[in-house]
Amino acid sequence: MTRPEPTHVGFLGAGKMAAALARGWLTAGLVTAARVGAGDPVPEARAAFQQATGIPALAENRAVVEQSDVLILAVKP
Repeated sequence: MTRPEPTHVGFLGAGKMAAALARGWLTAGLVTAARVGAGDPVPEARAAFQQATGIPALAENRAVVEQSDVLILAVKP
C-alpha cells in the first residue's frame, strides 16, 4: 500500500496570525517546513514570517497557490 503524498499548505498573508499557525503546526508535527509556504507583498512581513518559522515567504501569491493543496487566507478583513 502506498502512502499518499503529504499535503502542501500555503498561507496567503505572512503576518502574525500565519506565523502563529505555522509555528503551532510545526511544533505539533502536523506539517514540515518543506510542505508549507507563504506569500505576502510586504517585505517586512515576509522577513518576520521567515525568521519566526524558518519557512520561506514569497512576494508572489500566485507561486504559493500553484504549489499548495490547501490555502489559508491569513489577511486582515
